[in-house]
Amino acid sequence: MLYFIFLPITFALLVLFLLLTFVEAKSGMRMFSGTRDKFDARIGRASFVLRHVDWGAFVNDVTRTFFERALHDIAHGTLMVVRFVERVLTRIVRSLRMRRERILPQASFEPKTSRISETMTYLKSTLRRTRRAPKNLPGQGAQEVQDVVEL
Repeated sequence: MLYFIFLPITFALLVLFLLLTFVEAKSGMRMFSGTRDKFDARIGRASFVLRHVDWGAFVNDVTRTFFERALHDIAHGTLMVVRFVERVLTRIVRSLRMRRERILPQASFEPKTSRISETMTYLKSTLRRTRRAPKNLPGQGAQEVQDVVEL
């Protein structure tokens, strides 16, 4: 059915070409000469390119570029899926941990302390102990200090 459309168009263009050639030959002048000269120059450049291009290298380059892009897109899509699954699993684990913490008694959980907070606690307690210990005052002997400490 489609060829019924293209066939009359092709015949009409052929008839118009023959009519244009006949009119130009009879009158001795070219119609649409500026436009036709530009069109002829473009066709000349295109035919030059078609004759001088290394088609094997061109097809190889286009194919390589296509496959590189396709592999990049596949890798990117896979990474997006993995990150999505990671986020979903992280949310699930977080909700399960929160549920477990609500079910188990709170007394069984000891708060985790970092090394810095443990060190600070140790330093504070050491500082408190040294403030409470008596100091050697001038005129007191070591025995008197020992007696005070024993009290």
